[in-house]
Amino acid sequence: MSQQLLHDSVDAPNEAQIADALGEKLFKLYEKFIAGLSELNLEISWYFYKDGGWLGKIMKGKKNLAFVSIWDDGVKITQFYGAKTIDGFDGLNISENLERLPAIGKILPLRLTLVNDEAVINAIKAIEYKGGAK
Repeated sequence: MSQQLLHDSVDAPNEAQIADALGEKLFKLYEKFIAGLSELNLEISWYFYKDGGWLGKIMKGKKNLAFVSIWDDGVKITQFYGAKTIDGFDGLNISENLERLPAIGKILPLRLTLVNDEAVINAIKAIEYKGGAK
């Protein structure tokens, strides 16, 4: 079973800590993901939560597009969709490395794990969609 990493509450994770946690292969995927966010004029802001460690938030204005977490098996991107926007996400035809988590009321959480280049492309596509969804 995979474990979330980066639990030290003192300092927000930096590039060196993330590289050390992920290893070379997974860190290269993380760098590609960051480059894709940069092309969309987005970035990750890190926040510490006592019950889970460091989570990154990707925001567009006041809209939360995704959460980012660092795990021993890759970077996980979690998004939350409502009934009005999930159909649009489904239209993106993303299925590889996608985990549909149990619904929270009417909210549908989805998680993509960045384990290869296609997963990075799909994560950027999903974040771009969420940024434009109403």
